Parts: sequence; structure tokens; C-alpha cells
Amino acid sequence: MTLILDQKFANSRLRFFEWGSWTKSNAGHPRARCRAHSTPGLCWGKLGELSGGFSFVVRGLAANGNVLRELPRMAVAKCPVLLGEVIVGRLAGKLALVTAAAQGIGNATAIAYARAGAKVVATDLNLDKLKELGSTPGIEVRKLDVLDDDAITELAATLSPNILVNCAGFVHNGSILECTDKEWDFAFNLNVRSQYKMIRAFLPRMLEQGGGSIVNIASVAGSIKGIPNRFVYGATKAAVIGLTKSVAADYIKRGIRCNAVCPGTVDTPSLGDRINAYADPMQARQDFIARQPMGRLGNAEEIAQLCVYLGSDESVFMTGQTVLIDGGITL
Repeated sequence: MTLILDQKFANSRLRFFEWGSWTKSNAGHPRARCRAHSTPGLCWGKLGELSGGFSFVVRGLAANGNVLRELPRMAVAKCPVLLGEVIVGRLAGKLALVTAAAQGIGNATAIAYARAGAKVVATDLNLDKLKELGSTPGIEVRKLDVLDDDAITELAATLSPNILVNCAGFVHNGSILECTDKEWDFAFNLNVRSQYKMIRAFLPRMLEQGGGSIVNIASVAGSIKGIPNRFVYGATKAAVIGLTKSVAADYIKRGIRCNAVCPGTVDTPSLGDRINAYADPMQARQDFIARQPMGRLGNAEEIAQLCVYLGSDESVFMTGQTVLIDGGITL
């Protein structure tokens, strides 16, 4: 069972809900009555599982604190008492396509999108890791190599997403003198060309639907800030920002929004691999942390929440932007 709150309740302080028996509204529609428990802040997550996979949407908040939910389909006589967390339906009714979803920012974004009410198609080349997402309500997994033009074309023939999140990328370590032609080509193919091919394939479907949101994962490294030993990575992410702004400008009058997310250093499996490649991994991790003014690394879930905002209707007046979420590294 997925619990979704209407947008007007997005800033509520409700967290846990205790479900009781079903009732009917005056119009005869089934409703579920529950008791709300107030806690500071809003917690994200799934409430639990019930047979039938019903989705509930908050329709009203009674003065006595009881919350009424309407079921979109037939009800049952009794509902077991459950305690759980609330999902805000900021992306309810949307179909999102996320690349590189097997781990890191892509993985966290796919989960966050599903929790926000979207139907998610999560893709990756690593199907074994990707399958772990398959048990998450609202997520369908598909294998996709973003370097395979034919595979992208085949996928585009079957999907019409409202949101496209381009997460695939690789971080090369080194300066210009340490970057080979092969590494240059690979970095631009994966970090830039894949986004070009994905947007080119799915943009026509978005235009047919009257609009959509494209979220490209860029970086503070590149045109925003020069980071030592990030030569080709910075060059590719600068290109992503240019690509983002061009798409935004060309299709702004046709309902397409395109924005770039620019993280600082984020603690992901990819970063862990790079840290472990150092002679002294513990010192390397401390060095990464030291360059972040907040004194810590970011986490993928924090980046994912920004992606939720950019995919949602809350950001409809926003396009062509480079959105920094960097722990202050660019200050």
C-alpha cells in the first residue's frame, strides 16, 4: 500500500498514521479513517503493504485530528492497524525514466521518485545490482547501456516519460597530461554523448505530451569551479551545462524544462572506489572531507531530493538553471 499526500499537505507535520475501520462518504465512496500522530518534520518512506496495492490520497483533515482517505477502488470491511511513514505525492501521475539507477545518485533518485508517487523506470547496464530495486513499489527495472544507440532507440519506442533524469557518468582522476585520448573519448561518450542521445530520443515523446522535465546530473567541477585532477571530468560536466542551457532555450515555449544538478563531493560507491584506489584510503577520505566547508560529504539521498523538486510541478518556473548542491565548496 502506498500512502500519498496531496500537495497542500506537503508542509504538514504529520508522520505516523494508525489505521482503523473503513467508512463511506455521503456520496457512497469508501473512505479509510485513521488517527494522525504529530511529530516534528515530515518523514519519507512507504507505509507498508496491503493486498490490492491501493493508493490513498488525503482529501481532508477533520477538526478532531482524524484524517480521511479516499480509495480509488473497492474497499474492504476492515483494515489492519498499521504504523508507518508518509509519502508526499509530489510526483503523483508522472512517469520518470532514470539512468544509472543501480547505485549512487541514480539509485537514490529512483527510490525518491517512487516514494513521491511517480511510476519509475530505472535503468542501468548492471542488471544484477539494478534488480535490487525491482522490489520497490512503483519501480520497474530495465537493462540499458546508454552507450548503445540502438538500445536507447528501442527503449524510446516503448516509453513516454514526463521526467528524464540523466545520471550516467564516470569520474576520471588526473590532469591534462595524465588524460589519454582513449580516456578523453570514453569520458565524453559516457558523460555527455549519452545525455545527448537520451534527450534526443525521448524529447519528441515529451513534446507530444505537451511538455516534460529533463534533469541532467552535472557537477561543480568544470565551468563552475576548477577542481585539481578533474581535467576531463570537468570538461565533460561543463559540456553538460552547455547542453542543458541549449535544450532549455530551444524548447522553453513548448513546455520543456531542462535543468542541471551540480553536486559537490557525494559519498557514493563510485567515490568509495576512487578512495580505495589511493595508497592510503583513510587519508584520502579525510582529504575529500576537508575540502568540503561543511566538514562532511554529501549523500545521494540529498541530491535525490533536489531531483524530486526539479521533476515536480513545484519548479515549473525554472529552466536552464545550474543548481548547486555542494556543501559550500564553491563559496
